[in-house]
Amino acid sequence: RLIEVFGVQNVTLKIDLACFGWYSMILITSMLLSYHLTIQRLRLRKLVKVLSIMLIACYLANLLRVSILIVTAYYYGFDVMMLIHSHIGWVLFAVILIPLSYIFLK
Repeated sequence: RLIEVFGVQNVTLKIDLACFGWYSMILITSMLLSYHLTIQRLRLRKLVKVLSIMLIACYLANLLRVSILIVTAYYYGFDVMMLIHSHIGWVLFAVILIPLSYIFLK
């Protein structure tokens, strides 16, 4: 749960529950279930397929986010990493998961 980064600045990064991507996965699950219940009923097989793909994409996007934060801390230090930390989550969510939602649900 602790990552030591020895780059331009020695930084200890603590990975909390939110860093694992659980909240994003809950958000995606609730989005797909809401879509299924209110807009268009999906066959159970398609719902499970789309949900599985979206959760895997969410996990990989979160892994990419943590990797970007570690590399940023290594090369640019803690202050720049914290600036990136405030925005990288929603940027990756918008760039990766929203287009996937559109593709699979259109």
